[in-house]
Amino acid sequence: MIDVIGPLYGDGVPLNEVLGGTNYQSIVKEIKGAAGNIDEVVFIFDSPGGDVQGCHETAELIKSLPVETVAYVKGMCCFAAYYLASACDQVVVTETALVGSIGTVISLWNAKSEEILTITNDDAVFKHPETPMNTEAIAYYRDLCNKIAGRFQEFVASGRPGLSADAFSGKVFVAEDAVSLGLIDDVIPWVDFPGVV
Repeated sequence: MIDVIGPLYGDGVPLNEVLGGTNYQSIVKEIKGAAGNIDEVVFIFDSPGGDVQGCHETAELIKSLPVETVAYVKGMCCFAAYYLASACDQVVVTETALVGSIGTVISLWNAKSEEILTITNDDAVFKHPETPMNTEAIAYYRDLCNKIAGRFQEFVASGRPGLSADAFSGKVFVAEDAVSLGLIDDVIPWVDFPGVV
């Protein structure tokens, strides 16, 4: 069992892990450390998501594992966390889990106006409101966002075929809605899931 708890981040500040986040490299090390001695990997998720750097590579590693993989969501599994979960053979959640928020966000500090500008990809209109900015700059960052989101969406769709367009809207879904959209496979209370307390 590998915990994917708190905000996800790439290499950098070790303090993030001390404060409850999960480093992608830690996930990779746990997977590689168990290689050859396992017949199933269960990833325990309670994460709102996080950084893009390292996410795709970690998801590709999970997807390539030659053993059964299960994403068990006992809290949240959103954004980058869902990217990782979609690489698993099964996604199982508790009755109160929240999943989704598929999309990308770029936050920029505008020193002149002292505002944070948040730009989302075109499909994920429910992720964040936008702040005023030069239209050329917004177009550039939205294009960048859309390219990153495209990779995210392609990866999720390859592991979860048949998802509806609403799954890519940036919305977060409760368990019963996530089942109907194809985001998850089953709902199992955490007290009934082996080894998870």
